[in-house]
Amino acid sequence: MIIRSGKLGEVRRTCMVEPNYRSQAYYDSATWRATWKGEGGGVLINQAPHGMDLFLLLGGLPSKVIAKVRTRLHKIEVEDEATALLEYPNGAWGYYYTTTDEAPPATFMEISGDKGKLVYQGGSLKFYSLKETIPEFTFSSKNMWAAPEVTEEKLKLPECETGHKEIMRNFSRSILYGEELIAPGAEGLWTVEFINALILSGKKKKAVDIPVDREEYEELLDSLKKSSKEKIVKEIKRVTDPRFK
Repeated sequence: MIIRSGKLGEVRRTCMVEPNYRSQAYYDSATWRATWKGEGGGVLINQAPHGMDLFLLLGGLPSKVIAKVRTRLHKIEVEDEATALLEYPNGAWGYYYTTTDEAPPATFMEISGDKGKLVYQGGSLKFYSLKETIPEFTFSSKNMWAAPEVTEEKLKLPECETGHKEIMRNFSRSILYGEELIAPGAEGLWTVEFINALILSGKKKKAVDIPVDREEYEELLDSLKKSSKEKIVKEIKRVTDPRFK
C-alpha cells in the first residue's frame, strides 16, 4: 500500500540480497537437479524465483541488466551464484544477488524512492518517510550541510495465510467472485524474463535488455542443454524439506 499509494514516491534505487544454502547431498539426490537439461538453470531458476517475485512486485521490472553467473562451490554444471546491476525505464539503478553457498539465509531488500525508503531485513520491515521529496529539498535548502528530515516507522506485517494454499484460494475466488489476484500471471512473467536476462547476460558477458531477445536466449539454452552431461547418482532421494511438512 505504501508504494501503491505514492508514499514512497518514484523509485530511485533497488537492492536485494537473497542468500540461500544447499548441500552437495541435495544436488546429488536426483539426476535432474542442477543440470541444464533437467532444470534449465541453477539457483536462479530453482531457489530464487519466490524472492524475485516480491522484489519485482515492489521495485518493478528492470529494462536492462548486466549480470555475472558462476558455479563457485558445488560440483554442478549450472550456476550456484548470480549477481547483477539493474537499470529501470525511469533511470533508476538497482542491485541483485543470490546464491546457494551462504548461511544463514537472511534476505535483505531496499526500495528507495524520492519520498522515502522501505527496508526489509530478517523479517522486519521499516519505512523511512521524508518531510520533503529529495528533488524538492535538494534545490530549496540554503544550508550546505542540511539533509531531509526523516521519520522512521517500523511496520507490522499482517498475520495472514501465505503460500500455495492462499494463492490457490485467491485464484479460485478471483474466478468465482472477481477478487483481485495476489499474483497475476503477467507479473509472474516478469520473474521469468528477469531470470532469462540474468542467465543470458552472465553467459554472454554483456548487457541485456528486458524483454530478452527470445531467439538469442533459446539458442543459448539449446547449446547449454546439448553440453549437459548425463548425471549418475548413487541413490535417488525424495525427501520433503522438513520446514514445509
